[in-house]
Amino acid sequence: MAAIVSRVSQYRGERSGQALVRPMPVRPRLRVIEGGSGVRSQRGVPAPVYWRRRAAVLVVAVLAVALLFVVTRAAWAAPEGAGAGRPAPSLDAGGSYVVRSGETYWSIASGLAGPGDDVRVVVDALQAANGDAPLEVGQAIVLPD
Repeated sequence: MAAIVSRVSQYRGERSGQALVRPMPVRPRLRVIEGGSGVRSQRGVPAPVYWRRRAAVLVVAVLAVALLFVVTRAAWAAPEGAGAGRPAPSLDAGGSYVVRSGETYWSIASGLAGPGDDVRVVVDALQAANGDAPLEVGQAIVLPD
């Protein structure tokens, strides 16, 4: 540290060992320039061009958010395998049903339950009628009455 202080001291013409006092920088006075031709941004782009660019960025951002919303909603609305060109299963109580890919006890019970019925009760009845075994694709399960 002493070498740095002495080098700076010699540069300023001060003797080594004295405290260095640096003067505060003086800010230039601000002046008002008459005859300006409109508002400009920091880069010197005219105001209409500046606002046109901002509007374009805003439109692109809104379109990107809308597209993201549509894609996300479509992904959540149709789970994999649902509505892939196959008809809805016909579920008649007391018969049997062949399990398809992606189906669960809940999805099958939703088709069996009538309006106002509790799907959970139907799921419990399905599991009890089929020995509480996990479902496999192609498995024929018994539908409860």
